[in-house]
Amino acid sequence: MRLPVNQFTPYTKKLNTFEFLSKLGIFKSLAAEQLHEIVKLIEVRQYQKNAIIFHEGQKAHYSYIIYSGMVKIHKYSDDGKEYILQTLTDGGMFAEVPMFAGDTYPANSTALEDSILLAFSRENLLRLVAREPQVALNLLAIQAKRLREFTLQIEELTLKDSLSRLINYLLKHADKDKIIHNKLSITNLAKLLNMTRENLSKLLGRLVQEGAIVLEKNRIILRKLM
Repeated sequence: MRLPVNQFTPYTKKLNTFEFLSKLGIFKSLAAEQLHEIVKLIEVRQYQKNAIIFHEGQKAHYSYIIYSGMVKIHKYSDDGKEYILQTLTDGGMFAEVPMFAGDTYPANSTALEDSILLAFSRENLLRLVAREPQVALNLLAIQAKRLREFTLQIEELTLKDSLSRLINYLLKHADKDKIIHNKLSITNLAKLLNMTRENLSKLLGRLVQEGAIVLEKNRIILRKLM
């Protein structure tokens, strides 16, 4: 399913990109001088909510790190049904694998809210990896972790029922105060958990009635779910 094209706009306001990058796993162990050089390679882009970042099948010229906002990675079936494969927020990196391979993007990417992305061109990131071997090692570690996460996700989607998937999602995304600061709409959360919107609403209502959770605007509080 071909989506309408949305254009990004260059972000011209000053960002503390150096401090932001220094906290990311991909750039850990790098000296300040090295990080300053990396900052020079970045193109800062602003995408409005629902803007398309890239299409499935489009040549992968860039990879991205989310400075702020939220992005979904998603595909469409032949009959037009949308499947959300992943959602990412601040600090999330995506599209680096097809970009390194010189391939096309295997899925679509859309901004779920107004977002600021740090874009790395293929040429710049390849030069960076050649110059800084530690970045390549950090990328391998990130990919290994992501592969484990996708394996668990596939197991959940194929082996667990809808309620179990929802409970696992809530437990995984709760902070130390047992609060999920949920930015996803009911529709997008349902797609991520591979269930209908109606089924998700019914399950959330059931958990509320049982006193397991409390629903508030943009957040869910865990009570007896732990």
